[in-house]
Amino acid sequence: MLVTGGIALDCEMVRGRCGAARLGRVSLVNWDESVLLDSYVHVPDDEVDDYLTHVSGLTRRHLEGAPSFKCVQRHVAQLCEGRVLIGHAISNDLKALQLAHPPHLLLDTFELDWGKARNKHKGLKRLAHEVLGCEVQEGAHSPVEDALTTLRLLKRWQEAGVPSERIERLTLRGGRAWESPPPSEAVKAVETVEAVETVEAVETVEA
Repeated sequence: MLVTGGIALDCEMVRGRCGAARLGRVSLVNWDESVLLDSYVHVPDDEVDDYLTHVSGLTRRHLEGAPSFKCVQRHVAQLCEGRVLIGHAISNDLKALQLAHPPHLLLDTFELDWGKARNKHKGLKRLAHEVLGCEVQEGAHSPVEDALTTLRLLKRWQEAGVPSERIERLTLRGGRAWESPPPSEAVKAVETVEAVETVEAVETVEA
């Protein structure tokens, strides 16, 4: 399936009681790389066993007063309805959101053929380094950055051409394979916005 439009999704979770993953932040990035949604999700502190801050970047401050799970879930469903949804191991994100999406409108970059050697280690961090020539997930993860990276991986994969030629073209031969700014540059403006502003944007939709 040649994709010429769609939405990239990424989520960050915290560990709830009994080890269950709980949604803490969700981001959606449009095909033109504009941010459609970047919202924290309320999880009561007494229901969190570990914020996993070193990976998720989330703390109690981010989730206190954030929109409810149902509010964010509904907003995501509305934005994604009828659209191609792109993610890296996207089943994990949909599970966290407790959402289903039509299989023919799902595209998982984890499932794409990245070459025999690379297919053994298809983590987003490694693919970003080897295919896009950029570094991500250097510290706590940003779902905006990860969604952007996933989107750019798909675009690069499609640009590489037919399968028989694609693997060679996806191999860096010195220099950067991607001319756009690295995802970390694209998210600077987004991540300077305080969490309360994100909350207000979502609650306006709820109203």
